[in-house]
Amino acid sequence: LDGQSQREFLHGMEKTLAEHASFKAAGERGGAEIVRMTLPGRAAADDLSAALKPLGAQVDPDAIPDGDVTAELELRRGQLTGLTMDLGQLTGNGGKGEGAAHLPLRLEFGGGAAVFVDAPGGAKELKPQDLLAAIMYGALGRTGS
Repeated sequence: LDGQSQREFLHGMEKTLAEHASFKAAGERGGAEIVRMTLPGRAAADDLSAALKPLGAQVDPDAIPDGDVTAELELRRGQLTGLTMDLGQLTGNGGKGEGAAHLPLRLEFGGGAAVFVDAPGGAKELKPQDLLAAIMYGALGRTGS
């Protein structure tokens, strides 16, 4: 996935999670905090379907079952670094029972890749010499020698 697709997916998921999700700590793995996310399938179906579109997943909202949809979020130093979900949960039988579809989705985000940060309008680029001058003359409270 390119960065734009990731950002569109995350923006859609952020909206979906804010409206429908509940979270529960699920321990640690490999130095990352694991959080289990639960969504009510039918209630979140339209938003979830729209959020998955940038990934190329065409999910019919009417096919998402009534049960809960779960995923694992991986957090490192407060940043989202991974998401694991079985897309089979979004099929008619909810990924359960005989003949259930298991479609694992695993996304990993590098530091800063999941959240796009833009400088505010009119911001000037900070150069190393500017930082050095601020430290030497401003931040230390010295007005000269």
